[in-house]
Amino acid sequence: MTKQSIFSSITNDEEAKELISMILEDKLSVSKQDILDCILVASFNEIDFDLADRVCRKYITSDDPDIKGLTMTAVGHIARVYDRLVDPFTLQCVIDSYLGNDIDLSGQAGSALDDIDNFLGINYLQLKKQPIS
Repeated sequence: MTKQSIFSSITNDEEAKELISMILEDKLSVSKQDILDCILVASFNEIDFDLADRVCRKYITSDDPDIKGLTMTAVGHIARVYDRLVDPFTLQCVIDSYLGNDIDLSGQAGSALDDIDNFLGINYLQLKKQPIS
């Protein structure tokens, strides 16, 4: 039986913000799916830019490729939804993944950078990718 998302009972933006804050402050025991839902809710809905930025900053360095990959995708969505860039540390992690040799994350990083170019007019994709050895 699949566990229901902790976000399934949320009825408004204030409840979502409170739940996301609790997750960020490690006040709740959460599953991987809860973290993925947290990233989605924060970045796909225009709830609070600073909160979405904090979510990305926390999970961009995750060792879990699903969490890190979704966070990279979220960076691009934040550019679209909020018309702003995430903090420099998070953005640099995305650029590093795009330029690096991690095939699994490079595509998601490239997609995020493409969104930034399309919605903010900042072209990070012009950076040269490193040859894969």
